[in-house]
Amino acid sequence: MAHNPSRYTNARRREGKIALPTAGISAAQEAVLKIKNPEARTFGYRKGLMVWAFVNAFLSLCQTVEIFRIALSGFGWTLDYFVPLSCILQIIAGNALFRLPVRVPVVAVAILIFYGWTVLDGLIINKDIGRTLQAMMGWQTNFTLVYLTLALSLDQATYCGPEIRKWIRWLVLAFCFVSGLYAIGQVAGIGIALKMQLYRGEMAVFRPVGLTDYPSQVAFQGFLGMMLVGSPILKRNLKAWEYAFVFFFALVILCAQYRSMYYGGLAVAAIAMIVCQYRRDRNMGVLFACVFAACVALPLLLFPQKFAYGLRTSKNDPAIQARIDAAKQIGPILSARPLTGLGPDPNFIVSTRLMKIDHWSKHVLDNLYYTILACYGYIGITIACIVLILLIGGISLRWSDTAPDAREWAFIGTVTIISILMFSLTGNSVVYRPVGMNLALVLGVGAFTWREEGMQTRLPGVVVAIRRVMSLPMRLLGIRT
Repeated sequence: MAHNPSRYTNARRREGKIALPTAGISAAQEAVLKIKNPEARTFGYRKGLMVWAFVNAFLSLCQTVEIFRIALSGFGWTLDYFVPLSCILQIIAGNALFRLPVRVPVVAVAILIFYGWTVLDGLIINKDIGRTLQAMMGWQTNFTLVYLTLALSLDQATYCGPEIRKWIRWLVLAFCFVSGLYAIGQVAGIGIALKMQLYRGEMAVFRPVGLTDYPSQVAFQGFLGMMLVGSPILKRNLKAWEYAFVFFFALVILCAQYRSMYYGGLAVAAIAMIVCQYRRDRNMGVLFACVFAACVALPLLLFPQKFAYGLRTSKNDPAIQARIDAAKQIGPILSARPLTGLGPDPNFIVSTRLMKIDHWSKHVLDNLYYTILACYGYIGITIACIVLILLIGGISLRWSDTAPDAREWAFIGTVTIISILMFSLTGNSVVYRPVGMNLALVLGVGAFTWREEGMQTRLPGVVVAIRRVMSLPMRLLGIRT
């Protein structure tokens, strides 16, 4: 008698030995449901994809270490394209092999629209200004690729399971801690730490940079370290060692003497944590605020000469005056080109001393909002405002989840964005790798897991509609979502 596979399969199903597929559920979800305690266990492909995403995150953070890029000599630029390529391959593998969704958020689409405008803007003004397309778009394309693909890579890994959040938390904390340790050592004049001070560039006075290449970046790492180690305060009192590390990272911000991060990093993180502590336990909240203020004030009182730059007032401050003088460039630019601006000019964003692409810009603007306005005109700043609104809206949706872990990362994401918005008043924040890459990591890891996404109760219709709209282009390209 001929073997009939379908007859055999049907018989096995009647016996209950083959589970019927559940309607409306992805293959990944079905696989997870078949095991006990899915959050505590990993299985084949899910673990592989999460390790892959973790490696992508590790390589991206390695790029924030200045000595690492120098060690690669002329090949450092290869990582700028290897990381996004690896992220893209991971996303394709997860989607094609395991039917994991490609969750492209609306804010990512808005960023791509903004990028499209910058390309068109560059082409429009290129003939008049005389820049080459490569000089205009090279750095911009690199950052867009790295940040977006990295966030999507971590989003897919987070969808598989929340374990990746713990992995990334400790990874980023390790980078922030080591860099901060070197920064404090540089202020203290320790030899091995000073040898790592590879950049002193345009700084008027000596300030530490940790493992980065500028004080503002090690200050941002200090802020992020504070948030990552202190965010459990949203759901419980911190442990003794966690409080100690909060104070350590606060000292890193002080040592960097980048005053914008005193307010955009130190003050924002401290206020957020004090409020959470006070709401949980009033007495503990008051004690935490007092101890935190004492820990910040004590180094300033004992070693005022070490913090002289950070403590000086704004009156007759050369740094502030330089920014005021630089901002005067905006008026003539907008008078001549109100809609397009001057095009993507690296001199405005990085430095006229470092870039020397052309002579249209005399001073770096050191203000992200002014820079967008001067480079991309009123059209560019309008799209940038839309991106910002969508970014804040996306974080707000994540607050609707009841899972403690998800809310904790929503807390980190919210405070990080507020800090960067304040930091951007005196710096082109997101073009710095430690800022942009860490923001991409925070947003990607803060995405919903498949279980959290299913439990979401607020605005489910809007979320589903957005997912369907965003999946349509993927389906047209033959990519399953």
